[in-house]
Amino acid sequence: MTTASRDCINVWTLKGTTAKRSVCIPVEATGKVQAAVDADGRYCLVHNSDGYMFRLYTVQVEFGAYNLKAVLNLTEELSRTSKLEQLVDDRSLSFRFLSDNKTVRFTRAGFQVDYNVTTQAVVEVRRLEKHSFEDRSIFKYGLTYVDHHEQLQKFISEQTAKGNLLAFPDQEFQSVVVLDREDPLRKHFLLVDVFSGQPLRRLQKLESLLLRPGQASDPESDIFDVDPSCQVLIYSQADDLLLWSISVPEPLKKHLKPRYNLAQFKENPAKIASQRMAYIEKLA
Repeated sequence: MTTASRDCINVWTLKGTTAKRSVCIPVEATGKVQAAVDADGRYCLVHNSDGYMFRLYTVQVEFGAYNLKAVLNLTEELSRTSKLEQLVDDRSLSFRFLSDNKTVRFTRAGFQVDYNVTTQAVVEVRRLEKHSFEDRSIFKYGLTYVDHHEQLQKFISEQTAKGNLLAFPDQEFQSVVVLDREDPLRKHFLLVDVFSGQPLRRLQKLESLLLRPGQASDPESDIFDVDPSCQVLIYSQADDLLLWSISVPEPLKKHLKPRYNLAQFKENPAKIASQRMAYIEKLA
């Protein structure tokens, strides 16, 4: 996990709900600073509002060390593949490491760019045809869960229309975490099952408990995320970084699993058809 400020990038190691700062990378920036780290804690990518200029660092969390591996000019990389016209500014640019821990996905206004940090080359540039979440949750498995796509897309549209925020864990694709912001005084997180659409857990946001009637909260304080396995919820509260365990207890998981009723006696279709005809003949 990383946290970013205008003077440094902190790389944290998570163990349960405990976070330990492993590496601190100094930066100099006047604007917004963004950073992403892979799941293994080997690479850290930093963007400090310099257009499409990024710095890629190799990180050794066990020694608290880091080294500058490369300076990435995404503009030059895209110009080599004649895709430069697809990315014109960085106002809504976001990026993250994928589960293979070597590919960074840049997303901006309906476009995606996949960049391999080991080969230092653009792998793919494509347009998002449907929505910005089409590479998350069950959507990334293509037609495997196509029966649930419409239901999940409707849920996403409803939540975004209300101004709520969503976070999809990379590994636990069956779950999604929603920050409900409809009532500023009662903001809360919902852990929702993707297939049933039902909330599994509800957690009150601490900031909401501290606000007075009529007092507005800072929109920046609504930024949150969840770890890949959907075990830990991470968000900021003033100058503190809060980590909450949101894992669903095993007894509850047992009751959430679908149940199938098995017939006491199994019969083949031919025998069932024969019995049906015999019954019809009796009625005749």
